[in-house]
Amino acid sequence: MRNISLLAASALLGCATADQVHALEQRVDLLELELERQAAHPSIIINSDGSTTAAVQAPAGTGGDEEVAATLLKEIQAKIASGKTLEAKKLFFDELRAKHGGTQVYKSRSVSTLEKELSVIGNKVSGADISSNITKWFTTEGDLALESGVTLLVFFEEWCPHCKREVPKLMETYDTYRDKGLKVIGLTRVTKKSTDASVADLISANDVNYPIAKEDGKVAPKFNVSGIPAAAIVKDGVIVWRGNPARLNAALWKNWL
Repeated sequence: MRNISLLAASALLGCATADQVHALEQRVDLLELELERQAAHPSIIINSDGSTTAAVQAPAGTGGDEEVAATLLKEIQAKIASGKTLEAKKLFFDELRAKHGGTQVYKSRSVSTLEKELSVIGNKVSGADISSNITKWFTTEGDLALESGVTLLVFFEEWCPHCKREVPKLMETYDTYRDKGLKVIGLTRVTKKSTDASVADLISANDVNYPIAKEDGKVAPKFNVSGIPAAAIVKDGVIVWRGNPARLNAALWKNWL
């Protein structure tokens, strides 16, 4: 638990790059898996590099399956990190869930989140699917022609500190790639203590350079968004990526653009 706390603290301090955040998240996932495995199978240990160690011989049908599942999860995460999300989705559902759905690896909280993200990969989406649910533009109206080009949709709320931390990075991303055709649109439902006025203040205080709109709550479910900040990449009308915007990096943008 001490390692998890230290990793989380490093990320919250905002001193990590996007790649470092992704690496930290993966290490936290592995540490969580270790704790869950120790509860279910004390003889099976997962190391910080994802490898496994058997302190004693695990009962047949348990340890070996867990090791295979852990290896599959690492392969899936590697494919996602390299932008091969369709391959990652197939491997997840055809192998990890179908054949190793009873393992502690599959039942972990982080894998549950990953399943939600991968489930929408390959789905088609149009501008009409979103525009009809926009109730207000806080800025100049954004380009919702999702059927062509690359669009980054960012789901956020003004009260969320993690969302606020991503704003400068998203602005930099937009500045860097807008000339290559990237469109960025922020989407908020204005929930909890937030108001239209507080969202407008956030935009003004940060001089946000990308369009931001208020949606009626029906857009986020189309992208399986349950936690924020969350992001989706739509390329030529197809969802090609879903996850935390902190995981986006130059290599991925190079693939898409």
